[in-house]
Amino acid sequence: MKKKFLSFLVVLMAFFSANNTMAESGIVEQVSSTLSSNSAANNLATYFDKTIEMTLLDKESNYSKSQAQAILSAFFQTHTINNFKLKHQGKSPDGSTFGIGTLTTTNGNFNVVFYAKQKGNQFLIQEIRFEKE
Repeated sequence: MKKKFLSFLVVLMAFFSANNTMAESGIVEQVSSTLSSNSAANNLATYFDKTIEMTLLDKESNYSKSQAQAILSAFFQTHTINNFKLKHQGKSPDGSTFGIGTLTTTNGNFNVVFYAKQKGNQFLIQEIRFEKE
């Protein structure tokens, strides 16, 4: 009986570990896909936490989800997206997941770095940076 219970626990732990890993890589893939689309300003905000630290060019601040969405919307009106290429993704020691890539727009290229942390059953972006390449 104990062996069956232990076997069940091992399978259960492996299942939750695999699901968590899929969620971690899922957020990076979803954000990357969103950054490749021309509706990025609206769709990207769906992955934001309630507040987000955002660096856009030389301006860095903490914003509410709706403020960050409005700022990105204005940015993408003058910087139409051509492409986003994910260069690297990984996991930080604090448990956050990150992605690093290059955003190609009509007004130049930007290095993009974003960090997401698990909140409940989903990963939400805590910080995002758009810096001129």
